[in-house]
Amino acid sequence: MRKLNKAQKPQVLVENEGDWLAAFQANPSNTNATRYRHADIKQRIREETYDKCIYCEQKMLPVTSSHIEHKVPVSVDE
Repeated sequence: MRKLNKAQKPQVLVENEGDWLAAFQANPSNTNATRYRHADIKQRIREETYDKCIYCEQKMLPVTSSHIEHKVPVSVDE
């Protein structure tokens, strides 16, 4: 697994962190994942991970749902 050095939070997270956390804590089953699809958030993740999956280290783009098959790090699921 790749070591990840976290960068500064994107401004959209700084501005919405409190509200998004409160909404999640009020209803953990409704994660409203669409809010995390913001272009600034996705760009920061790509920068932090060098455009690679932190588990399998394959390039993230282009990715379709059929490519996303692991939720457990490869090192654990051997």
